[in-house]
Amino acid sequence: MVGRRNRLTKNIIKILSENISIGIPNKYACALANISEHSFYDYRNIGLEIQSRLDNKELKEKDLTARDKLFLEFIQSVEVAKSKFIIHHVKNIATQSEKNMMGSQWLLSKADHANFGNVETVITAAMPRLIEFDDEN
Repeated sequence: MVGRRNRLTKNIIKILSENISIGIPNKYACALANISEHSFYDYRNIGLEIQSRLDNKELKEKDLTARDKLFLEFIQSVEVAKSKFIIHHVKNIATQSEKNMMGSQWLLSKADHANFGNVETVITAAMPRLIEFDDEN
């Protein structure tokens, strides 16, 4: 059975953003907002297309419709929600890394995988400087 497409509303954006910001995967955030995951990605693609047209000067901000603005709000809100979730957990890791090297190691491996992607690389890179630092103090 094919259902009617959901219309994007400010309430849908709010529900999605609140849930994504606490780490709920898109699939479940969509269920809570009573939309399909397919609609979520349709909204995203429409918003990205509008943003691209603005960036390429094919569309002027003054020419945006209320609907266009809603799709732009959608992509911005989802991005901010994801950022809030990431920032919260990176801060937790950074705080814990003061107490436990594993938090620092994990954070470095994600931030700069090429240089800190495995335990041996992290320890090898850190040890000479730690020894110098200890000798200085």
